[in-house]
Order: sequence, then C-alpha cells, then structure tokens
Amino acid sequence: YGTVYLSSHTYLCYIIDAMGKGLSASVSAIQSLSIIKKLIEEQRHTPLFDLKRLVDDYISFIQHELLRDEIMCVLFMIIDTQQETMQIASFGMLCMVAVPFLVLDIRFYLLSLRFQTLTLKPHK
Repeated sequence: YGTVYLSSHTYLCYIIDAMGKGLSASVSAIQSLSIIKKLIEEQRHTPLFDLKRLVDDYISFIQHELLRDEIMCVLFMIIDTQQETMQIASFGMLCMVAVPFLVLDIRFYLLSLRFQTLTLKPHK
C-alpha cells in the first residue's frame, strides 16, 4: 500500500493484494509496487493527475506478469480535499476499503457511484 501527496489538496492512495501459490504472489506484489511508483512519478507533476491512465497502464503491465494461478486485487483512490471529491478504481477491494470513507461525508450526499470489483487475472 502507499499514499502519495500529489498537491496541497490532492492525495493518491493505493492498496495491492496478490494471491497465488508460494513466492510468486509476493514477487507479483513487489513488481506491482515498483510499476505503480514509476507510473505515478511519470504523472506526478502534471496539472491534472489522470487516474484512468494510471489504471490502464498498470493493467497493461500486470496482465502479462501474473502467472496462471495468481490474481491481483487493487484499489486506487484519489482524494481531493479542496473539491471534496474522491475518485476510485477498484478491482476486488471496494467494499472492504472505500465504503467506510464514503459514509464520512458530512452532507451524506453522493452524486454518482459506480462499482467494478473484478480481480485482475493473467492475459491469455
């Protein structure tokens, strides 16, 4: 997991959980952390961080790295405290992590929420 300070009011959080047999899942998790850090650094100083680009680039990478017996659960979350918004891209983790944050909204008002909780699997 990690948290990245993107600006004075914007933060990126990510959580990774690799599942598989033996040491290979640990290696996949380490590869994921490395590529995510690289992809974040490529965009970090741009005016508007593109979560979709981060997710697309990560999926393109990891699908070719996972072994047949592995799956990857990932959550990316951008929190903007100035705009009071949160962007979430989740593959297998949303209910565990993001929902507790959503109930903290003082106004209890949610404009839109779209869930996709599929895990990432190897590319065939």
